[in-house]
Amino acid sequence: MDESARLRQGFGFTEDDLSLNRRGELSPRQLKQVAARRRLQGKAGRVALVVFAMMATGFTIFAVMLDGSGSEQARPFLLGFAGFMWGVLGVVALLQHAGTKDLKAGRVSVLEGPVRLRKKTVRTPETKLGTAFMVSVARTRFQLETPEQFDALHDSAAYRFHLVRYGRVPLILSVERLS
Repeated sequence: MDESARLRQGFGFTEDDLSLNRRGELSPRQLKQVAARRRLQGKAGRVALVVFAMMATGFTIFAVMLDGSGSEQARPFLLGFAGFMWGVLGVVALLQHAGTKDLKAGRVSVLEGPVRLRKKTVRTPETKLGTAFMVSVARTRFQLETPEQFDALHDSAAYRFHLVRYGRVPLILSVERLS
């Protein structure tokens, strides 16, 4: 199998996808991928924000309703902590929105240059949880989704990645080796 076929198989794209990506466009199949990623991200993000908002609300109510001996001394600390939780909630919401603007727009970005490949063991002190497949290109480091993507690349070789930026694991649309 030649290298371009290995890249197509590892990253799951076609020649038509690559041709459209070179023009900065998404193929119909890739539009479906982006839409699916947006739906998943939207659901997970909303659930996380609702859970955190409920915790912040509960803590705020607890701090306001606290009654009894010593509560007057604790109330400023508790209200300050509740305010901190609301601030964190706001920052998380802003970061979630900012981190998905390319995904929402379906904007194709290009990243090119020699790659540095690295496997990173993800573990707790007691247990190995798995392996993260990392790639660095032009001072940008991100995580690949599958070991097949990692195996399709050669360390120090130059590639052009067509992708949609999305947090630590961008949606890689297509990849081509540069001469």
